[in-house]
Amino acid sequence: MNKIRFPVGDWSDDGHGKCDYFFATTPLSAQDVREAHFAAPSVIGFDIGCLYAEYLEGSLSQEIENKISEILPDTSGFKYDWREEDLSPPESLFFLWISLLNEINPALELTPMVSDYEDINFYGFDDKGRHLKTPGYGLFE
Repeated sequence: MNKIRFPVGDWSDDGHGKCDYFFATTPLSAQDVREAHFAAPSVIGFDIGCLYAEYLEGSLSQEIENKISEILPDTSGFKYDWREEDLSPPESLFFLWISLLNEINPALELTPMVSDYEDINFYGFDDKGRHLKTPGYGLFE
């Protein structure tokens, strides 16, 4: 199993600098997780990196909420409800993020954990000229 670290917030510290880290395991590689993230717009209809991306963004658009509800009709296993009016706790966004990635690529079998890790995020661009924008910047003051 591979251990992946997921940042929720400003991991690069080029804004408010607040970020929480969460961990998941997967039988696939970090690159496979990144590929699922990059595939989100074409597979689920929106970029996961746009979730709570703006500073102090306290809610999701109705359109995004509707799409998430179609993709993940049962989120009863989530510790927090991402649909609340207030800013969703970072842990809730992490569970939403990995749940969406598992829907995009079920072979990922991402499972939350605490341990050593490999980051999904990276500075700059990958070998295909892509930059990975992660969600959650807007969750912090």
